[in-house]
Amino acid sequence: MDPVKIEDAPLSELLRDALGDARELVKLEVELATDEVKKHAAEALRAAVAFGVAVAAAVVALALFAVALVLALGGTAAIAAAVGGGFVVVAGAAAAFGYSALPKRPMEATRSRVRSDMEMIKENLA
Repeated sequence: MDPVKIEDAPLSELLRDALGDARELVKLEVELATDEVKKHAAEALRAAVAFGVAVAAAVVALALFAVALVLALGGTAAIAAAVGGGFVVVAGAAAAFGYSALPKRPMEATRSRVRSDMEMIKENLA
C-alpha cells in the first residue's frame, strides 16, 4: 500500500492488508520449508542406500576375515570369543562416531528465515 494511502486508510483495511501479507509470508515459508525437507530427504535416501550397500559388503568381508583369523590362531572357542569381542569394541566405537556425526540442528536455514520474518512482522505491527 502507498505511504500516503496508509495514513488515510481505516484501521480495518490496514489490518486486512497486514493479515493478507502475513498469510502470504506463511505460505511462502511453508513452501520453502517443504522444498528444503524434500531436498534433505532425497540426500538422506541416497546416503542411506550407499551406506546400506557398504554395510552389507563390510559385514560379509568382516565375517570372512574373522573366520580366517580364528582359523589362523588355532580355531578354539576362546580365540573365536576374543576375535568377536574385538569386533564388538570396533562396532561400539563406530556407533559412537556415527551418533556424534548426526546433524544437531536440522532445518537451520528455515528456522533462521522464520525468526527473521517474525522480527519483521513485530516491527511492522509496532
